[in-house]
Order: sequence, then structure tokens, then C-alpha cells
Amino acid sequence: MKTMFLPLLAVISVMAACVMGQLADRPEMFKDRSNDTSLISGVGVDHLGDYSSDSAGWASLWHSETAYCLDFEGRNYDANEYTKSFVFTYHIQDTSRHTEGYIGYQPDIKAIVVSFRGSEDFQNWLSDLEVIRVDYPLCEKCSVHKGFYHAEQAVYSGILGEIKRLRGQYPSYDIVSTGHSLGAALATLVALDLGNDGFNNVKLYNYGSPRLFNQAAANYASASGSGISIKARRTHYKDIVVHSPMHSMGFVHTTGEIYEDGPSSTYPDYNGGPLKNCDGEEDPSCADQWSFTSASDHLLYSGLVMGEGGCGVSYGSHGSIPSAP
Repeated sequence: MKTMFLPLLAVISVMAACVMGQLADRPEMFKDRSNDTSLISGVGVDHLGDYSSDSAGWASLWHSETAYCLDFEGRNYDANEYTKSFVFTYHIQDTSRHTEGYIGYQPDIKAIVVSFRGSEDFQNWLSDLEVIRVDYPLCEKCSVHKGFYHAEQAVYSGILGEIKRLRGQYPSYDIVSTGHSLGAALATLVALDLGNDGFNNVKLYNYGSPRLFNQAAANYASASGSGISIKARRTHYKDIVVHSPMHSMGFVHTTGEIYEDGPSSTYPDYNGGPLKNCDGEEDPSCADQWSFTSASDHLLYSGLVMGEGGCGVSYGSHGSIPSAP
């Protein structure tokens, strides 16, 4: 079975290396979109918010990439403007499933941040491909991707304890849960568990997330009764991961999609496409319009290289992503 997926891993690794090489000497390719007026705000989902003016939104993008670079405790988070002032407090880790991430607080955005690393090794991909659904206990007739759910449950008790401790110190801070790829799936499940455990102001920002739920669970996660606010489910053009697992297997996305148009294949000119708020769970005018997908589109969001290949890349005046140890 291993030999079936090793070629896929090799292809993705090569693509990540190519993206890094194309951007490493071109810091101008990361475009500051904090004042981007191309974003259409509030279409269809009243709790979506305006990503273009949300300071935690852009911080979450950088935290999602930073989670790939490990050495969470020893790095300089002030190296870029979007994670500046962040203080690391807790390492999320499950060696059996190679789950990694971190927790800390960031005074400049008044948030407690939970960030998960995405898939970087074969063990993570085994979890990704464990596509059987199991019962999801937070709602009736709900089911969830078995691999993602078991990976999240294995680390949740430690996360819960640290969130309780930090909320005791910073009661007015939001809780920001974020990640890319597999990390996006874990961030979604943690946000929902925190909401269910009574925490308020839990905000979810994910990037290139696969589908996690059946229809009933997707409806629950998207509703205000879940206790969380889906601030952004970012998708990029033909991102292959966004289209898996397939509809035919009974999997459905949540609401909150913010779609980035434009292929990453337009190098060296690509610096992040325009953003569009999408309607419902699977808007046919957004990522769901594409039947042919791209792995390279999964590795770039708003000009930021995602994955281990993005570690160490400099983005000019915005700062840099830490190198992997």
C-alpha cells in the first residue's frame, strides 16, 4: 500500500521545492492585501466577516505556514509583521500520528492562537486517506472523517488544558484556530470542540481544507449554534485538496468559503489573486466550479508559499518565514 502513495508525495515535494525556488529571490511577489477592495463582504453568510479588514485573518495565514517550520519555541516570531508580538506557550504533538502544532497568545491582535501543521510525511497522508466516516458526537445524524477526527482527539485534551490556562490570563482575547491542508481539518475540529466546551469568541480560519463532514455535520458546523465563527475557509483556484474527499463519498464542506482566483502556474508574475466571498457550502462559482484540479494551487495562498518549502522564504518588508531546523 505504501508504494501507491509514495509517488504522490514525491510530486508534491517537487512542486513545493519549485515554488520556493521561484519565490525566494522575489519578495515583491507577496502582495499586501490588508486593504484589498476586491473582496466582496458578507455574501450569503452573515457571520463571515470582512477578511480584508480582519487583522487576525492575515495573521492566521502566516501562522498556518509557520506551523510547517517546527522549532516553535526557539524561533523569532517578530521576524514578520503578521506574527509580531506572538508568544509561544505550548507544543501540540502526537508522535504516533506525527501531528504537530502550537499554541500561544498575540497581544497585537488580542488573540490566543492555535495553529496546526499540514501534511509533510507519509504517516500524515495515511491519516488523510483514512476516509471512512465515524459518528460525530456533537450533533445528531452527524459523521466525520475518521482519520482527521482521531488525530484531533488524540491531542485535544492537552489543547483544552492550555486554552483554559490562557483564557484565565487573557479573558477578553479571541481564540483563533488555523491551519493549512491537514492542519485546516484539525483546526476546524478543535474550534468546534472548544465551542462545545463553552468558550466564546472562537474564530476559525483555514486554508486549503479537505472536506470533513456529512451534510448534517457540515450544517451544524456552519450554524451559529456550533459556538464558533467561521471567519474564512480559504480556497485557491483549482486546489486539489479542497476537492477531496469526493461528494460521491458523502463528504460536504462547511460554509465560509473565501475563494482566491487565478492559477499559481502564471509564475513569475503571480502575487496573489483577487478574493471573493462565496455563498453556501459548495458555491458553483467558486472552487467547486473546477473538475480538473492542481496540486500546485494547494501550495500557494495570497502569494505565500505553503508547506515545508516555504520555510525560510523572505517577503521583503513583510518579513520572513522561519527556516526549518
